[in-house]
Amino acid sequence: MEEKWKRVIGIDLSKRTYEAYAICPGVNTTSTRFNGKLDPGGQHRLLARLKSGDLVMMEAGTATFNLVRYLNRKEGVEFAVLNPAKLRIIFDTVCKTDREDAKKLAMLGSKFSLKELPLVSIPTEEEQSERELVSMRSYLVSTKTKHKNKLHAIFMSCGHPEIRTKHIATESARNKQIEELLTGFASRSAQMIADMITDVENRIKEIDGEINSMLLIHPEETALLMSITGIGPVNAASILAFVGDINRFASARQLCNYAGLVPKMDCSGQRNVIGGISHRGNPHLRKSMVQGAWANVLTKQDSPLKGKYSRLIRSKPKQVTIVAIARESLTLVYLILKHKTLYSYVSISYYEQKLKVYGLLGVLEHTTDPLESERIA
Repeated sequence: MEEKWKRVIGIDLSKRTYEAYAICPGVNTTSTRFNGKLDPGGQHRLLARLKSGDLVMMEAGTATFNLVRYLNRKEGVEFAVLNPAKLRIIFDTVCKTDREDAKKLAMLGSKFSLKELPLVSIPTEEEQSERELVSMRSYLVSTKTKHKNKLHAIFMSCGHPEIRTKHIATESARNKQIEELLTGFASRSAQMIADMITDVENRIKEIDGEINSMLLIHPEETALLMSITGIGPVNAASILAFVGDINRFASARQLCNYAGLVPKMDCSGQRNVIGGISHRGNPHLRKSMVQGAWANVLTKQDSPLKGKYSRLIRSKPKQVTIVAIARESLTLVYLILKHKTLYSYVSISYYEQKLKVYGLLGVLEHTTDPLESERIA
């Protein structure tokens, strides 16, 4: 271990409390346990327990980053947040309790250098807010889909399988179909679902307005990302929120690994098997890139990625092919942000029209001129 810490403290968080295990590395290693609540008073008492020279180890979770930002005001204390997905083997034991998990975290910090551990970067409050904004939109879209599926089920149960998505796409269309085709309680329940769909759609519009405002905070990066076919404001916002500074990734492969878009490897002796994607990464970024890949291959605009999809689909399943395009797109994202240049195959007229549709042209054109920028394939 390269670092020298006076104490290594492993903290395991639950919803309302925490368990901590502190080790003093040395010849005569001593340890102590303590616990407390995660309310403001409990956080203040935990802060008072920390001392200069401490290393605090935690797993990434819902409450972790906010707690770390609060505790980080203590001078001389180092914090390490670990990726729980990559600790699965270490923590997959028979004895699985908060106290034991805290001890294992402390032992990891005392035995390994931080460079050897799967660390997670700690987002700032602004970055956390942007991530929550994108996550909320994803949640609302998922909720809308569930409500629409329920509405379809009501029409089906009443003998109307002819009702498709296009028939209930708008508030007026939904109300018309309910009024004309349903009676009794089926009509009432369908109307309640329709009202919930309308409410969610209004919330999504509000979120989309905030996402546009978020993109204007990052005008140069937004302009670069929007030059990629299939990348719209929501995709760009997801990339900006969950990728952040592209320089924290050493390579495009590392970024793809972060998104869980790299294949699983099974290597034993002379046996090398490449499986499907790992799924061990950021689900929001992975989902956004897959959606962007679909938009790319379905658009009328020609591009190398669309051509690659056409070639791969002849011999591979559709889902495998689209994941390959998503990974290729994320590699492209890395190169474009790293070199600060537009996508080579973007149609300038299409690009400008795209920015205009989303109300971004007037703000972004002064930061990146698509006609003069160095371009990348």
